[in-house]
Amino acid sequence: MSQGTTTSKPPPFTRALAERACNLRFADLPEDIVVRARHSMLDWLSVTLSGWQDPLVDRLTRVIEAEGGEPAATLVGSGRKVSASQAALVNGTASHALDFDDVHLLSRTHPSVPVAPAALAAAERDRRDGKALITAFVAGVEVQSAIAAVMGEAHYKRGWHNTATFGMFGATAAAGHLLDLTVEQMQHAFGIAATQAAGLRVSFGTMCKPLHAGHAASQGLTAAALAREGFTSRSDALECADGFAAMLGGEDSLQKMAAALNSHGALDRDYFHTGVIMFKFHASCYGTHAPIESALRLKEQLKGRLPTNLDVSVEPQYMSVCNIAAPSTPLEAKFSIRHAVALALLGYDLADGESFSAATRDDPKVVDLRERIRVAGDAGVKRANARIDAHLGDGSTLSASGDASRAETDLAHQARRVEAKFAICARESINETSITRTIDMCRELERISDITTFLAALRTPGSQEQDSSRRLQAVKDRA
Repeated sequence: MSQGTTTSKPPPFTRALAERACNLRFADLPEDIVVRARHSMLDWLSVTLSGWQDPLVDRLTRVIEAEGGEPAATLVGSGRKVSASQAALVNGTASHALDFDDVHLLSRTHPSVPVAPAALAAAERDRRDGKALITAFVAGVEVQSAIAAVMGEAHYKRGWHNTATFGMFGATAAAGHLLDLTVEQMQHAFGIAATQAAGLRVSFGTMCKPLHAGHAASQGLTAAALAREGFTSRSDALECADGFAAMLGGEDSLQKMAAALNSHGALDRDYFHTGVIMFKFHASCYGTHAPIESALRLKEQLKGRLPTNLDVSVEPQYMSVCNIAAPSTPLEAKFSIRHAVALALLGYDLADGESFSAATRDDPKVVDLRERIRVAGDAGVKRANARIDAHLGDGSTLSASGDASRAETDLAHQARRVEAKFAICARESINETSITRTIDMCRELERISDITTFLAALRTPGSQEQDSSRRLQAVKDRA
């Protein structure tokens, strides 16, 4: 019997999600979750400012400028104010343009890019404080991750882009939290989101993949706003017959929903998906990161030699995600395991997005090495892991492995790396004074009384003073 025709009573999953999103308070957040949320916001700003240089942002901005709108929220890369939904659309799209944003393996999402732009736009428009922004961000991440946990791999394997689909619920939860929706209103907001959630994996490698994130952020804001005004939908849109889970999830989605709820029909309030967010320190698809880490370890063993050929073994699902053999654009290069491994072995700094430019794509040395790399799916390779076997001209073989599946436990170390990444990513958009001030403010985000002052830090007036330069270099050196 299909989920659409089941006669058993469905679990109250939509309501449980609404309760989680509405009732979360800053005081409920463990200290490490607050720290990780701050890291997520700074990392999101990093990739948004860096992504602002991509041509797709200019094209999207021209479209919204033609629409007009009441200025209420900031376009991060330019400082110009547009409507909240427009800001969420453009900022969200820019933040996913370079595929350098954070990841959450269980949900197969980039958790911040749909949630942070929605939360930030709503918080700025309504002059909310740092605690409200952090709490709304966590609420959004928890909602989208909880849905992903029960819908399993089937959703992704059917060709949906989880960041787009689940991300719309996350953005709705974050915006709805900031709008102080009631539980009933939030249920309707989720219903409004459910009927709009979309995004196809076939769009990977095109401008539409980052657009997915911006669309989710913008429409999440709209769904929450509509619900506040009394706009209705199904209040059980996730679990009802022919609802979101039945249409887009696996056959066992309803059973998993029921198992995720306690005897009171609520989600576990002590577990936070935000605690396992991982950050990218290579500017490419996360599926390339374990191969890159393997290549970096292998490079140390090779001591300047280059192999005759190499075999890269990855989790089979990555064969359809990031296995473009000969990338024809810089964007496709970010989805090419072969290309990323070649760059790493040749000594390119993959934290710098310029390493995936057209120049490196066509570099004869890169092309020659790339063509000697074979990539194969291996069911024995664990999630977000990889192994490289390098075959040398003398008949010997060197091997190295990489593991990109675990969240950082040393939060001080993570802070240094995220701050250094921000310094690199922001350098083309803002001056060094703004860079250091933004980092400083993000370290104490929960103490900010009005989020507009946080955004103002991105546009600090003044020249690039020597003391600021020294502080910036210190941030880089600490990484």
